[in-house]
Formats: sequence, C-alpha cells, structure tokens
Amino acid sequence: MYHFRKGILYKKSIFQWRYQYLITFSLLFLLPDFLFAQSLHDRISSAIQQFTSDAQMRHAITSITVLNTRTGEEIYELNNSAGLAPASCQKTITSATAFYLLGKDFRYHTLLFYSGKIHDHVLHGDIIIAGSGDPMLGTWRYPDTKMEVILSEWINAIKRAGIHEIDGRIIGDAGAFDTQMPPGGWIWQDMGNYYGAGASALTWHENQYDLHLLPGNITGSSVKIVRVDPPLFNMHFINELKTGKRGSGDQTYIYNAPYSHFAYLRGTAPEDNKQFTVSGSVPDPALFCAYCLQQALKQKGITVLQKATTTRIMRLENTMIPTGKVQIDDHVSPTLDSITYWFLHRSINLYGEQLIKTIALHENATVCTDTGVAILKRFWQQKGIDPAALNMFDGSGLSPENRVTTKAMVHVLFSVRQEPWYQTYFDCLPMIHNIRMKSGHINNVCSYAGFLTAGDGTPVIFSFIVNNYDGSTSDVQDKMWRVLDDIKK
Repeated sequence: MYHFRKGILYKKSIFQWRYQYLITFSLLFLLPDFLFAQSLHDRISSAIQQFTSDAQMRHAITSITVLNTRTGEEIYELNNSAGLAPASCQKTITSATAFYLLGKDFRYHTLLFYSGKIHDHVLHGDIIIAGSGDPMLGTWRYPDTKMEVILSEWINAIKRAGIHEIDGRIIGDAGAFDTQMPPGGWIWQDMGNYYGAGASALTWHENQYDLHLLPGNITGSSVKIVRVDPPLFNMHFINELKTGKRGSGDQTYIYNAPYSHFAYLRGTAPEDNKQFTVSGSVPDPALFCAYCLQQALKQKGITVLQKATTTRIMRLENTMIPTGKVQIDDHVSPTLDSITYWFLHRSINLYGEQLIKTIALHENATVCTDTGVAILKRFWQQKGIDPAALNMFDGSGLSPENRVTTKAMVHVLFSVRQEPWYQTYFDCLPMIHNIRMKSGHINNVCSYAGFLTAGDGTPVIFSFIVNNYDGSTSDVQDKMWRVLDDIKK
C-alpha cells in the first residue's frame, strides 16, 4: 500500500496500516463515552445557567457539586468552595459521622435504679432514671419505644423489686450531657417550638408536647387553649394568640427558654370552628420524664410521697444526690440505623443534637455540642476534608450560623459510598421527587444532597445549595428539581 508525503510516493507496510486502523477504531469506540461525559457536563451547565439567571436568584448565592460515584471525579461544580448555610442537608454529615464513629448497630441504654432500703414493700429512698442520650425514649415511632410501653416496663421493674410505695422522689438524671440544651446560635423564635427541642441525656417523647387550640370565629378574637398532651409539670402558658384569617395557616409560635416554667404563645391560628394543634418543645425533658413516671405509678396505686425532680435541680438546691444505687432495669434503644432512618426521613433536629453530643460522650471527651463538632471535623480532616469547609455549630443544621461547602458534602457522601454499610445508610435517605436525597429548608435557604443516576447511566453524588433567594421557597424548590431532572435526562 502507498501514500503521499510532501509530494513523494511512499510504500507503507501492512503492519503500519493495521496499527493505524487499530488506533482509529479505538478512538471511535471511546468517542461515545467522551461525548456523553461532555454532554452531561454541558447539560448541567446549561441548567444551572438558566437557574441562576432566574429573577428569584438575582441576590442569591448558588453552589452545586456533582461527582461521578464510581470514580469520585468531579463532573460539574459552581462555587463549590463557598461556605453556605446548608439547613437540614447538614444532617447527612452528622449521620454519616455517627455511622463511622458509633457503628450502625450502636444502641443507647437508659438505666433505672433505686437508692435506699426496701422495708415492708416501702422504698425508703428514691427511684432514679439515668439517661445516656437516647433520642427515641418515649417516642411514638416504634411499638417498643412508646411512652406507655416504657412506663409499663419501669413500673413492672419497680414491682419486681418489691416496691409498693416510695417515700422519696422520682429523679431524672441527665448528667451524662451538659446542661446547655439548644446549641449556641439557635434563634429565639425556634427554641420553644417542637423543631427547636434541645438535647438532653434524658429525653422523653422527643421532648415534645402538643397544644390543642380552639380559634375564634372572628378574625382578631382570642384563641383558647383546650388541653396540653401529654400534660406538663408546673408549666404556665401566657396566651397572646389571636385568630387569623381563614386559610392563613399556622402562624403560631411558642416562646420558651430551657428550664423555664413560662411559655408565651404569640401569632395567629387560622379562623375555623375546629381545633388546631401546634407542638412545642419541653423545657426540662428530664423533669418531664420523671413526672410522667410518677403519674403512671400513681395510676397503678404506687404512691410517691415527694414531688418529681432532677439531679440538675438538686445540685442547684444543694441537695445530696443519692449514691449506692441498685439497678433494676436497662431499656435498650433501637439501633443507630433505625434512629437515623427517622432522623433523615422526618428531619428531626433533636436527633442531630443528641448524636453530636453522643459522639463526644463515646470519645470520652467533654460532652457538649462544641466538642462533638470538633471531633466530627477532626475525623473528616483525616479523610482529606478541610475543617474550614465544615463550619458547623450544631448537628441538625437549624442554626443560621452554619456554613458548609457543597464540595465537602459530596466528599462525605462519596466516602460513605465505599463503606460496607452504605446500602443501610442509603436506605435511610428519603425519596424526594423520585431521587434518594436529603432536603433542607430554613429562612431563604433551600438545599438538596444525595444520589441519582444520570441519563447516560452515570451514577452521581450531588450537593445543591441556594442561599438568599427572593420569594417563594416552593418556587425555588421546583426550579432546583428541574435542574436535577436535567441531570437525569
């Protein structure tokens, strides 16, 4: 075979032609993947350009990072090193850290003790409930974690010990954690409401109560408190609520500081003839738990002569805390993966705050939010993530001071993808818009992070955060979904 070079005819060997055909064929074989990869990047780029050009985003900051799940290579990024408020997407980082440091099969133990002596079925001493941070103690989410089930378990344990009367107290012991329940940086408007429940070593019923209200029939009229469920110990409500316009929705806020016995109800409940329910956060969960056990014992004919209290209150009153305790029950929580399922599916802020302090407790460090966050950051630094990219102030993402980069978030999820427990963790993520991902929403913040398969079959991990947008959150959410839909095309 011959070919021309600079006007001169040369002869090529058969081996040279075969080599040239082989190279050409290989390039043609690889070209479709190259084009797909390019088209995926370009498709995302086009979708993001349209998104950021939207009128709602004229003052917003948008960050997105998309990784190839198989290789960890970055497919697309925009502002991926900008620290933004992640809202509840931060829960993916807290939960992943808990899986690493505690293990997916980790369980909490809540211990029941008595102190003193038993004589003729009378306990001359106290019953102590000692918590270790179980966020599901007394919750309604599993049959064996419900309040009535656990109270029955404790009552049976007290009866088995031969106790028919208690001349002392029921004491809630939350001493395994510090006394600062809400993390620093949480806002006043959040803390009294159920989503702002603070962390305690002895939680009860997710530190939540329901307030049943009856709005008036005229806009501006007073709103009545019908009942509190479950009843709270020594709690006083200052009711400043007014009836809002029909269809105005829930504009009710509960303002209540930790350990305070006074809560202010402000805002409006919609004009309606039906009862309206809002949920608040319990200001002293350990006292709440002790009080509930005392009331349950009373219903079963077991008298407790002194009022319920906590070790925190006893220290403030310079009262001696019982020693020489005898254990009579050990309530074991669901496993961490079962806890994480609800943490991510229902975005329960309390669970994140419990986990971040549990991490500190498990590492034998000072048990507070700051220490738990420091341990989390140090752990991910060892895996190559800059601590400054995880500027966290809590475990749930509720604090408006949190700043996390999308680059850090996707690298956390990429690390999880390599673990043997990945499928368990993946199943804990909710399915939103037919995508396995976590969402986050606080004031003018909308975020998503998770896993999906692109239209060309490439599995991807993504983190997508928008801060400081204008207008409706639901509109921004729909526009973010369109971007994710473009990735799936």
